[in-house]
Amino acid sequence: MKQLDKVEQPYKLILEKTYMQGKSLVTVANEMNYNYEYIRKMNCIALNKFEKICKDEDI
Repeated sequence: MKQLDKVEQPYKLILEKTYMQGKSLVTVANEMNYNYEYIRKMNCIALNKFEKICKDEDI
């Protein structure tokens, strides 16, 4: 997915671990040494960034 490559880090890593590797947000938080709430918020931001990139490419 070339759209995912356009998402900056650490958002890209969170999306990859969650949606491509199938890991839970709890697991991602542990692997990245952050608490769950922080990763949950970062995941939401990452999804918004990814959605914006996808919409921008459709225009």
